[in-house]
Amino acid sequence: MRILTWNLMHGGGPRIDRIKVALEPYKADVLILSEFRNNPQGADLRNWLKNQGYGHQAAPEGPPGLNTVLVAARHPFESQTFPGEMSDPELGSYPESVILARFEKLNVFGLYLPGEERKRPVFDFLLDLPERYLAEDTMLIGDMNTGRHYEDEAGKTFTSAHQFDAMLGQGWVDAWRTRNPEAREFTWYSNKWKNGFRLDHALVSPSLDARITEVRYSHGEREARVTDHSIMLVECG
Repeated sequence: MRILTWNLMHGGGPRIDRIKVALEPYKADVLILSEFRNNPQGADLRNWLKNQGYGHQAAPEGPPGLNTVLVAARHPFESQTFPGEMSDPELGSYPESVILARFEKLNVFGLYLPGEERKRPVFDFLLDLPERYLAEDTMLIGDMNTGRHYEDEAGKTFTSAHQFDAMLGQGWVDAWRTRNPEAREFTWYSNKWKNGFRLDHALVSPSLDARITEVRYSHGEREARVTDHSIMLVECG
């Protein structure tokens, strides 16, 4: 199974057709598209994906300008979104940042964690997930908007780096880092500071890590300004 995650950048907007062209050659089985928006461009993308064989889709509901996550797959899955602030306060005011897709033998949490302090309650939610997910084949994948100091950024600026580290301490495996322990690749660059960050991650349970055959980034789409993020690909046997 090939799983692809990509941040669309503000829902894609006028770049939707370029995004379609970029996605098509990868022939992924599952797409996790963050910064997806429930607007006309989002509807156009979903319809195109359906015609490309991604007949199974789910995304949290939200107003047209809200960034969320779309899961689109060639295979059936059961989806779960999470309640709003009043009934699920651990997700804070951004419950649309998480969606769970349950395939026959795989749990995939599609993520778009918001910026700065807003991501903290979302990480708290992930840290409080039932322990069974670590015992099953589970993947947490998408734009987490953080990483490890001095490894996924040149300095020490990340918000929630300690929460990212806490996830690893629980037993989640950074699928790319464990296969590239000395490498440095960045998936987003700051125009202001002219430096890079690895924001897009796949944290997986140990049993799923044993099934992964390849993890890589594709930077060409970002360099061509299709969006401002690189694509991440994970191959599972």
